[in-house]
Amino acid sequence: VDFDLNQAIEQLINQLRRHNSVMVKTDILLPQLPPSFRYQIYLILKECFINIQKHARASQIHLYGRMAASNIVLELKDDGVGFIPEKTMTGFGLKGVSERIQMLGGHLKIASTIGQGTLIKIQIPL
Repeated sequence: VDFDLNQAIEQLINQLRRHNSVMVKTDILLPQLPPSFRYQIYLILKECFINIQKHARASQIHLYGRMAASNIVLELKDDGVGFIPEKTMTGFGLKGVSERIQMLGGHLKIASTIGQGTLIKIQIPL
């Protein structure tokens, strides 16, 4: 089965818009990726969106995705309540995201400030 990552991301975002009064901006231009990558990236983004819905109380989310050098770069930025990343890795959400990214040989960086939102940056080598 051919999994269409762009279509799947679009569906995720439409769901988010329907169930929350959140504005989602996207800027995604990803190349055709291997099927295993596409599905894992979808699951990573889905989990990130779920975390934002549950915890961030954000009114705006910006999703950015590009191919840079030989890496896929994904950034998810929200204007939510923020958190302290070092103290918040207790739930399964970010842990699952982190494990999936590691499985793909990638890196996860989280920058968050209380009251100023969160930036999740994901780099996955191709």
